[in-house]
Amino acid sequence: YSVINRSNLYSIHQVPARNSSSDQEKYLWVFIYPNLAINLYEKGYSIEQILPMGKDRTMLAYDFFVRSTSDSAAMAKRIE
Repeated sequence: YSVINRSNLYSIHQVPARNSSSDQEKYLWVFIYPNLAINLYEKGYSIEQILPMGKDRTMLAYDFFVRSTSDSAAMAKRIE
């Protein structure tokens, strides 16, 4: 796991896959100050917005996007 901070505006978090036989994907997570994150995976991505709701509450809003495939079984597994 590594973290790279750039210009105090965004940081990049990277995690390599554990091994080639694992179901775990490698991914890249980019946090853009002050409240946006983009999560990039091999099979899709998500956009995460961090919304302050008060001094002690925060809401996370997610949008998920899955890479299309012609293999219907693989597609079903991606959207489980």
